[in-house]
Amino acid sequence: VYAGNCYGAYGRMLLRLADTVKERSDIHLQIFAAGNDWPLEKVKEMTEAGIYKGFKPFEQLKSDFQQADAFLTVMSFDKAEEPFMKTSFTTKWLDYVPYGKPVFVWAPDYSTAYQFAHQHRAGIAVSEDDPIALVKAMIDAASNLDTWQAACGGARNAAKTVLNAEKIHALFVDRVNRVSRQSQDTPNIDDLQELAR
Repeated sequence: VYAGNCYGAYGRMLLRLADTVKERSDIHLQIFAAGNDWPLEKVKEMTEAGIYKGFKPFEQLKSDFQQADAFLTVMSFDKAEEPFMKTSFTTKWLDYVPYGKPVFVWAPDYSTAYQFAHQHRAGIAVSEDDPIALVKAMIDAASNLDTWQAACGGARNAAKTVLNAEKIHALFVDRVNRVSRQSQDTPNIDDLQELAR
């Protein structure tokens, strides 16, 4: 299951992957997105193939996530987008890891998603800009129980630790409160001007 952006570079990547797997019986890709910029005939083809599912609110996606065998996150290989790929973090991790299933990361090795997968052993990363390489990684992982279980364990561990929603929320609240306290301790500009007189 992939749920997210299906425009621009991501949309092109996902369409290449959809074309690669549409005739396969061993991989059933599902793409949930609010829209795409694919040619209309491709939207029709992938919808009829059961690959492109369109938009579902997040609450409704949860049942699809529970039924999924694995998840997919992508980051662009386009050189023009390299700075963004090095600095942005795909929020799909937060959506996917609570389900404790493998997360396949199709992204350049310099991207935050790829780095996160390796650093936290939270995903199976493929850094080749080739959907066939991704499909091979999926098949290899599915046929190797140790690899599959390690990927599931990595997702569960990330959900309990670095991507634990409650911990992230608590950290966010703490930082906002800290900034708020610091700003209250900082003299008002009018007070500073009064002192300067």
